[in-house]
Amino acid sequence: MPATSKHLCAPVHGLPQQLGDYVVQQFLGEGAFGKVAKCLNSKTGEVVALKIFENGTLEDVERELGILLHLHHTTEPGKANIIKYIDHFAWKEYKCIAYEVLDRSLLDFSMQRGRPFSLSEIRPMAQQLLVAFETLKDAQVLHSDLKPDNIMLVNQEEQPFKVKLIDFGCGGFFSELEQGMIFMTDGEGFLGYPLFSHVSHYDNLRTIIQLLGQPSDEMLNKSFYADKFFLQMSSNWTFKTPLQYEITNCRKPVILASHLDEFPNLEAALMCGADNLSEEAYLDLKAFTDLVKNLLDFRG
Repeated sequence: MPATSKHLCAPVHGLPQQLGDYVVQQFLGEGAFGKVAKCLNSKTGEVVALKIFENGTLEDVERELGILLHLHHTTEPGKANIIKYIDHFAWKEYKCIAYEVLDRSLLDFSMQRGRPFSLSEIRPMAQQLLVAFETLKDAQVLHSDLKPDNIMLVNQEEQPFKVKLIDFGCGGFFSELEQGMIFMTDGEGFLGYPLFSHVSHYDNLRTIIQLLGQPSDEMLNKSFYADKFFLQMSSNWTFKTPLQYEITNCRKPVILASHLDEFPNLEAALMCGADNLSEEAYLDLKAFTDLVKNLLDFRG
């Protein structure tokens, strides 16, 4: 079906009306790389989500595309709960990758409905993500940026809580560290707010230590940056107070008050309110809590 004037509309969010064979229909979102738009392929009639790189370097585009093509040729993204790659091309100054159209991110969905996910909702999503990451492990691919923004509902109305993993812009080689990130995401979805602070490295470490405990002295002895955040007394390390950090780093640490500050550890945070649950619901929550704790245990 060739493009005609009736398919064209006014420029959307600074995007041209058409990029190559693709007619821009709707602006979907944007990030550090550029923009995403819903587009119609004027030759085939297929509707896609077009990722339009405006700010990234050629190396950024080639890295993401290389991962996508590798997955496209070595896996079955549909069965692996990974977004389906469709096409890529360059048009004028734009470099574009076409994907299947999905519904919305977990972050957007959670914000729109105004409440956290229940365990019965988290369980199928976690299972699907584990399938996705098992596929990535076999393909020796690391996603590296797992967060609610990068997990998309496929079609919430027709396939409730069917999800796919998106955005391989930070991808690289596989590491077992990523399994913990799956359950950081699930823990955040259950609580309704982030498990760990993102306002500064100091505050991030502060909340990690509060919820999970301090890394071992052996681990800190091997760290290049331990002395930036910890003080070593003989063979033992202690986390710096805000004042000690300010004196040794010549700047105040950024600290953000959190709902989690009232809890002594991760288990207490996740099990809050468990006394009011039925025995079956309590055991379900306890199993979920144990799973999250074990997968986030950096001390092995």
